[in-house]
Amino acid sequence: MPVENESALEAFLDQVKKDIGDELNLMSTSPHRRIHHAQNIVESLAARVEAFGTFMENVQETHAWLLHQQNEAEERLSDLDTPITSPVRRLSRELISQILDHFAGTEDYALLSTREHKPDTPLILGQICSRWREVALSTPRLWSSLHVKFPHNIQVTDEESIVGLVHLWMERSGDAPLMLRLTIYSPAGRPLGLRSDSIRAIFAPLLQHSHRWESLHLDLSFGALKSLMREKPFASSLQAPLLQSFELTGGRDSQDALRLGTRPSYHLPFDFSSAPRLQKISLFHVGLCGAYESAFPWQQINELYLVGLDHEVSFEDCMAIL
Repeated sequence: MPVENESALEAFLDQVKKDIGDELNLMSTSPHRRIHHAQNIVESLAARVEAFGTFMENVQETHAWLLHQQNEAEERLSDLDTPITSPVRRLSRELISQILDHFAGTEDYALLSTREHKPDTPLILGQICSRWREVALSTPRLWSSLHVKFPHNIQVTDEESIVGLVHLWMERSGDAPLMLRLTIYSPAGRPLGLRSDSIRAIFAPLLQHSHRWESLHLDLSFGALKSLMREKPFASSLQAPLLQSFELTGGRDSQDALRLGTRPSYHLPFDFSSAPRLQKISLFHVGLCGAYESAFPWQQINELYLVGLDHEVSFEDCMAIL
């Protein structure tokens, strides 16, 4: 590669000016030798023109080499299988925040499950690049909805993973109101194998944030519901000042139907009678265990669903609720 630069050109021009200047000074001080010095100037300029022509050839060669290297670098960059040059990396923080807000507004729940993987959770958005991750972590509304789903017989390793993620979700949601759904299902064709301690361990971090619940949907079997009912702390001094909607479903399979043949003597493991904003209640099948007079502030409810076997709620219960 030719090695010429601006400093070389400047040095060349300075030297030409100096040489001509010296000859001109000699012409003014020695009149009788003016012709000689004039010839020297002409010869010097001719040599410099020739040298400058060589210099320009080198510059042109350098310019052509640089253009070639630029084109080659651009071709290599375009061939790279990487998102480094993606336009998404050039979005402003404000625009990224708007995109994430839109995402949070269109998704009902982000799913955490031991068997299913939902690709469009906030965890995936945070993997786009470090900048998107930074914005995602500082957007609590993005983490304000969560669906936790796991089987009755959840393994200990899965339990620990789910509990850790639930704690993480609650931390990142900041002070935002929460939309929560908990689904505990029985694997098809397998013994129940109910792990009561695991159920309570996973629900515990959600319970700690009851003061931020805006909606709560529990989809549980009779056995899972009974497991939550077992400990009184789950049923006492529960504060839910933001709760607007509560739904309890489950107990739709034949085994649960048999267990519900006689209404249980215990009550739903939550007391929402002091929830000031609660307006919608949905109790399906096993959820009718909560259809008793002191469980909810019935006088302020404007949307009510009671669905299940006709013997689960007595006529007297319905009249008391209404």
